[in-house]
Amino acid sequence: MDGELVSLDGFPETLSPRPDLVIFASRHESESGQPCLTVHPPGNVGDMFHGGQARRLSMASPLEMQQALRALKALNADPSFGVTLEATHHGPLTDVPSFFIEIGSDSSRWRDHAAGEVLAMAISRVINEPIVARDDAPVAVAFGGPHYSSGFTQLVTETRVSVSHLVPKHQIGEVDDVMLGMLLERSVPRPGFAVLDWKGIGGEERRRLVASMGRVGLKHFRLRDCLRGRVPASR
Repeated sequence: MDGELVSLDGFPETLSPRPDLVIFASRHESESGQPCLTVHPPGNVGDMFHGGQARRLSMASPLEMQQALRALKALNADPSFGVTLEATHHGPLTDVPSFFIEIGSDSSRWRDHAAGEVLAMAISRVINEPIVARDDAPVAVAFGGPHYSSGFTQLVTETRVSVSHLVPKHQIGEVDDVMLGMLLERSVPRPGFAVLDWKGIGGEERRRLVASMGRVGLKHFRLRDCLRGRVPASR
């Protein structure tokens, strides 16, 4: 296809038959140049900078993202490559459940055949090993911490909890009642609770966020407690 993946708003909806899942295999770029393998859902919690639309989220696929992230961790044999869950960011905007799986962070890594094979095998695992037990899977929407979250990566790879959308610390101010509702609705399955990186959110923003959750009846848990096993057994 022509053009950047981040600009293909509505493209999956044009396919026939319409897919159940779209995996965007892409290159990842960052100023640090740190070798990495990443997974994240598309969407813009705030302004639009790289495709999609401002304050619009694509449909997340938390269980498949968890499966992909775990596969990357298991298959990656190069200790120089980090494996991480990224915060929700950039387009395209789509109603089809989707996620990005990326290799980064510069041109030398994009051409790394071993890393590319790891990505390909992770994608193959998601496609060929469909998730059966979906209804009772604990799915969370995540808040706080940095864009590359080691804590939420650990949560997804080492516990039963999967994460739909992740809003980092610097974008918590964008989350009002409307955006909170969108964060819950734009995921298959829908999150049953929230997980907060407690110290990774400013006190005033945290109080405002918790109050908003109270208005919609959304339970929340601290990331630290979840990593210690204090999480719901199911959604």
